[in-house]
Amino acid sequence: MELNKFDLDDFITEVNVQRDDKEKCEMEVTNKAMKFYKEYPCYDDKWEIRNGHLCYRFEDMSCLLLTADIITSISKPFNKSLIQTDNPMVSGRGTDIQNFILTPLNDSYMDLLPYYKAFAKVYYWIGNMYPVIWNYRPGQGDNDNWVAKLNMINECFDSQEFRKGINNLKGELIETLKNGRKSNQSRLYKLWIIWMKDELGISCFKDFIDNYMLNDMVTINNSNEIKVKEITKISDCKNIEDIRKFWINNTKIIIQRSYRIYKKMKGDNAEGDFTNDDKNNIISIFKTIFNMCNCNDVKYDELF
Repeated sequence: MELNKFDLDDFITEVNVQRDDKEKCEMEVTNKAMKFYKEYPCYDDKWEIRNGHLCYRFEDMSCLLLTADIITSISKPFNKSLIQTDNPMVSGRGTDIQNFILTPLNDSYMDLLPYYKAFAKVYYWIGNMYPVIWNYRPGQGDNDNWVAKLNMINECFDSQEFRKGINNLKGELIETLKNGRKSNQSRLYKLWIIWMKDELGISCFKDFIDNYMLNDMVTINNSNEIKVKEITKISDCKNIEDIRKFWINNTKIIIQRSYRIYKKMKGDNAEGDFTNDDKNNIISIFKTIFNMCNCNDVKYDELF
């Protein structure tokens, strides 16, 4: 996407997911979000949007329904940041935390408030959402983030069952779906990944990354080996500077993936490395968001 064709205002309007007047659901399952998910290469005309789900109908008329998830939660890392800076925790869902951050706070928050605000600004952008079989946080603690989730998905692709395919497991998948929250959630994820191989042609982790436009969250070496990028967990941050970097990096990754999905929506190639024009466009978004929130010490010219 050439720089002179990039409309920053249009970009922000498009990727910022909001409910319509009749919706009371979570942002990630709104009609606007679902229309973005239909842009993913793997979700073709066989899929339809139905009541906040992507619906795939089998020949026997049974259905596979995908919901959606926020990739990196705001609640856990924000409250851990508050604890580390001797501030009281804040309860509530994502929208509650977002609204709390974006309203005037007292001086005890000032060192990190601009960085909280930058993340809150992009929290409900399409780059922080994706369609999944179930909302699932792998493990305990502050694992409700893109690193933990992508590593878990990568492990599913690396399983022996994945190599065998879904033929002998389809019945288990349907039964597990019927049981919903009573099911073993990690097992459900593995069955879903195996199903994607046979039904959607997603034969490896890289295929998943390309179809879900998660390229900015992984690295690929010269041997074509793919690895999820590392980022310091909020619980491992040692000081204010570490916490600041955590919020800057997570804000950048949402912006970059939102831009990649926006490119796809506009009919451009969303795979692979960004062009120089793309990088300039992304830097202009960085500057807009971080300057709007009065963030200092942000290296605008460095993509995550």
